[in-house]
Amino acid sequence: MSTPKASFGSALPLIALQLGSRVFSFVLNQALLRIATPSAFGTATIQFELLLNTILFLSREGVRTALLRVNAPETQHDNVAFIPFLLGCPIALTTSYLYVAYAGEETSVQPYFREAVLLYVVGALIELMKEPMHNAIMAGLQTKIRLRAEGAAVIGKSILTFLVMFYDPHKDDPRKHRALVAFALGQVFYSVCVLVIYLYHFGISSLVPRFPKANSNFLQGKYPPFFDPQLLKLSATVTSQSLVKHFLTEGDKFILSWFSPLEDQGGYAIALNYGSLVARILLQPLEETSRSLFSQLLSKNDLVTAATRLTSLLAIQIPISLLLPTFGPPYIGLASQILLPPKYLATSAPRVLSAWLWYIPFLALNGQLEAFLASAADTSELNGQSTWMAIFSVLYTGSAVLAYKLQLGDTSLVYANVLNLGAGLCTQRFGYPSISDGEEGRGKGCSAGRLFFQV
Repeated sequence: MSTPKASFGSALPLIALQLGSRVFSFVLNQALLRIATPSAFGTATIQFELLLNTILFLSREGVRTALLRVNAPETQHDNVAFIPFLLGCPIALTTSYLYVAYAGEETSVQPYFREAVLLYVVGALIELMKEPMHNAIMAGLQTKIRLRAEGAAVIGKSILTFLVMFYDPHKDDPRKHRALVAFALGQVFYSVCVLVIYLYHFGISSLVPRFPKANSNFLQGKYPPFFDPQLLKLSATVTSQSLVKHFLTEGDKFILSWFSPLEDQGGYAIALNYGSLVARILLQPLEETSRSLFSQLLSKNDLVTAATRLTSLLAIQIPISLLLPTFGPPYIGLASQILLPPKYLATSAPRVLSAWLWYIPFLALNGQLEAFLASAADTSELNGQSTWMAIFSVLYTGSAVLAYKLQLGDTSLVYANVLNLGAGLCTQRFGYPSISDGEEGRGKGCSAGRLFFQV
């Protein structure tokens, strides 16, 4: 089977994984929502998830993107995959300390708050240990291994969280309940489960880097580099823009933690979970698979096939993603009554769900274009992207704060994201006139934005 067909065929198991795990999680979440208070749910799914995602994103995003561009892996390339864990240790200590030190009193007075933060940090570091195996899976498109690992981990995480919360003898006592610990233990289980299954397939030796083989320079006293210098440079370039990109990705949680009461954070979190089901089930697997495919095709300078795949995907995703904002609004009220417990109906959840319908089409377009640009752009163009991201972060923050001032509530975050992604799509059309050829280039005369406007 050809690489393009095999690559897109590999997205189907990922979509099945997301669908099955989300349906199972959906059922358990319905039970959890009847036990957990909006405050505890908001703390775990907004603030703790923000802490976890910050550690993981800053530690591994640059390395993952760089390794996908490797056409013929060598020992120095493989060793770069161990850097995320080394970076993750100081990043985890710093971010968790700052979070605990500056968390609001409403958050920090909850029972077992610090213990839960510690468990999330442990879960993040365990998850970073699997990076060498994860990158090998993505490079080889071995989705069956990932399917087993993440499927079992998501199901186990949901079950463990529910059981700890359900059998908590103090679950009705706001001063002694273990809701935060339940969410934290679920996250640790997820990380351990994925790592154990990966180790079963790859062996314990995958946790240890290898020394590069000696060459003729070794006899002259010149040792081969332990890490590939070009990959390190590219990883650093991508990581340098991770701060801005992370703020754009998780900006709603940053702003929500600052402006919104803890109970409304819980309402926003449940609306976010329901509203993002389409993005997580369908769009995320397609974006991850597309990134692997584009990296493989462009590393072979197969620009025509990459462009064709991009335009084909966009031509399919545009009309499908427009179905929700076209036909969904009349049913939001009924869906809220069915999905949300009574105590969440008084929060911002119903309004946020309605706003999310307009957000999904922009997510669909942005995900594919970002996957293409991450694979095609050279170092200078990635630096240019960082500049645009910095501008968009100011645009996003300003528009969100202005919308809050206009009393739009938590829907301000969704509409600010729509504005931000819309501006980003225009930039991808006009801000990247070509993808240069050369040592790091991927083609010639190609523009991801131009391809978008051809659809």
